[in-house]
Amino acid sequence: MNISHNSSIAESTKFNNNQLLLLKMMEEINGYAIFLLDKDGNVETWNKGAEKIKGYKAEEIIGKNFSLFYTEGDRKKGVPATILAEADQLGTTYHESWRIRKDGTAFWGSITLTALHDESKKVVGYAKVTRDLTEKMQAETTIKKHLIEVERKNKELEQFAYIASHDLQEPPVNHYQFY
Repeated sequence: MNISHNSSIAESTKFNNNQLLLLKMMEEINGYAIFLLDKDGNVETWNKGAEKIKGYKAEEIIGKNFSLFYTEGDRKKGVPATILAEADQLGTTYHESWRIRKDGTAFWGSITLTALHDESKKVVGYAKVTRDLTEKMQAETTIKKHLIEVERKNKELEQFAYIASHDLQEPPVNHYQFY
Protein backbone atom coordinates (compact mmCIF):
# COMPACT_ATOMS: atom_id res chain seq x y z
CA MET A 1 0.00 0.00 0.00
CA ASN A 2 1.42 3.36 -1.06
CA ILE A 3 1.07 5.80 1.88
CA SER A 4 1.78 8.88 -0.23
CA HIS A 5 -0.95 7.77 -2.63
CA ASN A 6 -3.43 7.41 0.27
CA SER A 7 -2.55 10.81 1.71
CA SER A 8 -2.95 12.28 -1.76
CA ILE A 9 -6.44 10.73 -1.98
CA ALA A 10 -7.26 12.07 1.50
CA GLU A 11 -6.06 15.55 0.55
CA SER A 12 -8.05 15.39 -2.69
CA THR A 13 -11.18 14.31 -0.78
CA LYS A 14 -10.66 17.10 1.76
CA PHE A 15 -10.17 19.61 -1.08
CA ASN A 16 -13.33 18.39 -2.78
CA ASN A 17 -15.27 18.63 0.51
CA ASN A 18 -14.02 22.20 0.97
CA GLN A 19 -15.07 23.05 -2.58
CA LEU A 20 -18.53 21.63 -1.90
CA LEU A 21 -18.80 23.63 1.33
CA LEU A 22 -17.75 26.78 -0.51
CA LEU A 23 -20.41 26.19 -3.18
CA LYS A 24 -23.01 25.46 -0.50
CA MET A 25 -22.07 28.66 1.37
CA MET A 26 -22.42 30.75 -1.80
CA GLU A 27 -25.77 29.13 -2.57
CA GLU A 28 -27.15 29.82 0.93
CA ILE A 29 -26.09 33.47 1.33
CA ASN A 30 -29.17 35.64 0.95
CA GLY A 31 -27.91 39.16 1.66
CA TYR A 32 -25.92 39.27 -1.57
CA ALA A 33 -26.66 38.11 -5.09
CA ILE A 34 -23.69 35.90 -5.98
CA PHE A 35 -23.59 34.23 -9.36
CA LEU A 36 -21.40 33.33 -12.31
CA LEU A 37 -21.61 34.68 -15.84
CA ASP A 38 -20.09 33.09 -18.93
CA LYS A 39 -17.68 35.14 -21.06
CA ASP A 40 -20.64 36.69 -22.94
CA GLY A 41 -22.43 37.79 -19.76
CA ASN A 42 -25.02 34.99 -19.63
CA VAL A 43 -26.07 33.82 -16.16
CA GLU A 44 -24.68 30.37 -15.29
CA THR A 45 -25.40 30.03 -11.54
CA TRP A 46 -27.82 31.64 -9.08
CA ASN A 47 -28.01 31.83 -5.29
CA LYS A 48 -30.77 32.57 -2.76
CA GLY A 49 -29.60 36.17 -2.41
CA ALA A 50 -29.90 36.68 -6.17
CA GLU A 51 -33.45 35.35 -6.07
CA LYS A 52 -34.31 37.60 -3.11
CA ILE A 53 -32.75 40.77 -4.55
CA LYS A 54 -33.55 40.36 -8.24
CA GLY A 55 -36.77 38.33 -8.04
CA TYR A 56 -35.90 35.61 -10.58
CA LYS A 57 -35.86 31.92 -9.76
CA ALA A 58 -32.78 30.07 -11.06
CA GLU A 59 -34.71 28.29 -13.80
CA GLU A 60 -36.07 31.64 -15.06
CA ILE A 61 -32.73 33.44 -15.40
CA ILE A 62 -29.98 30.88 -16.03
CA GLY A 63 -28.91 31.19 -19.67
CA LYS A 64 -30.17 34.78 -20.02
CA ASN A 65 -27.89 37.79 -20.32
CA PHE A 66 -27.18 39.87 -17.23
CA SER A 67 -28.08 43.05 -19.15
CA LEU A 68 -31.69 42.31 -18.07
CA PHE A 69 -30.76 43.72 -14.66
CA TYR A 70 -29.92 47.17 -16.08
CA THR A 71 -32.24 50.04 -16.90
CA GLU A 72 -33.16 50.57 -20.51
CA GLY A 73 -31.11 53.77 -20.53
CA ASP A 74 -28.02 51.94 -19.25
CA ARG A 75 -28.49 49.21 -21.85
CA LYS A 76 -28.74 51.83 -24.62
CA LYS A 77 -25.52 53.44 -23.33
CA GLY A 78 -23.79 50.05 -23.38
CA VAL A 79 -23.15 49.95 -19.62
CA PRO A 80 -23.29 46.12 -19.30
CA ALA A 81 -20.71 45.67 -22.10
CA THR A 82 -18.54 48.43 -20.59
CA ILE A 83 -18.58 46.71 -17.20
CA LEU A 84 -17.50 43.40 -18.77
CA ALA A 85 -14.70 45.19 -20.67
CA GLU A 86 -13.51 46.90 -17.45
CA ALA A 87 -13.40 43.55 -15.65
CA ASP A 88 -11.45 42.08 -18.61
CA GLN A 89 -8.88 44.88 -18.44
CA LEU A 90 -8.65 45.47 -14.69
CA GLY A 91 -9.50 42.03 -13.34
CA THR A 92 -12.35 43.44 -11.27
CA THR A 93 -14.67 46.43 -11.43
CA TYR A 94 -17.12 48.10 -9.06
CA HIS A 95 -20.26 49.92 -10.15
CA GLU A 96 -23.27 51.53 -8.41
CA SER A 97 -26.49 52.48 -10.15
CA TRP A 98 -30.15 51.67 -10.49
CA ARG A 99 -30.91 48.03 -11.28
CA ILE A 100 -34.16 46.39 -12.38
CA ARG A 101 -35.91 43.47 -10.68
CA LYS A 102 -38.02 40.86 -12.44
CA ASP A 103 -41.20 42.75 -11.45
CA GLY A 104 -39.86 45.94 -13.07
CA THR A 105 -39.14 47.80 -9.83
CA ALA A 106 -35.81 49.55 -9.46
CA PHE A 107 -33.27 49.20 -6.68
CA TRP A 108 -29.96 50.94 -6.04
CA GLY A 109 -27.36 48.22 -6.46
CA SER A 110 -23.65 47.99 -6.01
CA ILE A 111 -21.91 45.33 -8.02
CA THR A 112 -18.46 43.86 -8.07
CA LEU A 113 -17.61 41.96 -11.22
CA THR A 114 -14.45 39.86 -11.29
CA ALA A 115 -13.02 38.23 -14.40
CA LEU A 116 -12.27 34.50 -14.08
CA HIS A 117 -9.30 33.13 -16.04
CA ASP A 118 -8.19 29.72 -17.23
CA GLU A 119 -4.62 28.41 -16.97
CA SER A 120 -3.56 30.43 -20.03
CA LYS A 121 -4.92 33.66 -18.48
CA LYS A 122 -7.83 33.78 -20.93
CA VAL A 123 -11.12 35.16 -19.52
CA VAL A 124 -13.60 32.30 -19.28
CA GLY A 125 -16.34 34.04 -17.29
CA TYR A 126 -17.11 36.36 -14.41
CA ALA A 127 -18.11 36.23 -10.77
CA LYS A 128 -20.74 38.86 -9.97
CA VAL A 129 -21.72 40.04 -6.50
CA THR A 130 -24.63 42.46 -6.15
CA ARG A 131 -25.83 44.20 -3.00
CA ASP A 132 -29.11 46.09 -2.65
CA LEU A 133 -28.23 49.50 -1.21
CA THR A 134 -31.66 51.10 -1.70
CA GLU A 135 -32.35 51.57 2.03
CA LYS A 136 -28.88 53.01 2.62
CA MET A 137 -29.27 55.42 -0.31
CA GLN A 138 -32.74 56.49 0.88
CA ALA A 139 -31.39 57.09 4.40
CA GLU A 140 -28.55 59.19 3.01
CA THR A 141 -31.04 61.20 0.92
CA THR A 142 -33.22 61.81 4.00
CA ILE A 143 -30.19 62.93 6.02
CA LYS A 144 -29.16 65.34 3.23
CA LYS A 145 -32.70 66.82 3.15
CA HIS A 146 -32.65 67.30 6.92
CA LEU A 147 -29.20 68.89 6.73
CA ILE A 148 -30.42 71.38 4.11
CA GLU A 149 -33.42 72.23 6.32
CA VAL A 150 -31.20 72.69 9.38
CA GLU A 151 -28.86 74.97 7.39
CA ARG A 152 -31.86 77.04 6.23
CA LYS A 153 -33.14 77.38 9.81
CA ASN A 154 -29.66 78.30 11.05
CA LYS A 155 -29.50 81.14 8.49
CA GLU A 156 -32.89 82.41 9.66
CA LEU A 157 -31.71 82.22 13.27
CA GLU A 158 -28.51 84.09 12.39
CA GLN A 159 -30.57 86.83 10.71
CA PHE A 160 -32.85 87.08 13.74
CA ALA A 161 -29.86 87.21 16.12
CA TYR A 162 -28.28 89.97 14.01
CA ILE A 163 -31.48 92.04 14.02
CA ALA A 164 -32.05 91.48 17.75
CA SER A 165 -28.43 92.37 18.51
CA HIS A 166 -28.71 95.51 16.41
CA ASP A 167 -31.95 96.53 18.14
CA LEU A 168 -30.41 96.00 21.55
CA GLN A 169 -27.48 98.26 20.68
CA GLU A 170 -29.73 101.19 19.69
CA PRO A 171 -30.54 103.59 22.50
CA PRO A 172 -34.03 103.10 23.85
CA VAL A 173 -36.61 105.58 22.59
CA ASN A 174 -38.38 107.57 25.28
CA HIS A 175 -42.05 106.84 24.61
CA TYR A 176 -43.17 109.54 27.04
CA GLN A 177 -42.12 112.34 24.71
CA PHE A 178 -45.20 111.85 22.60
CA TYR A 179 -47.73 112.72 25.31
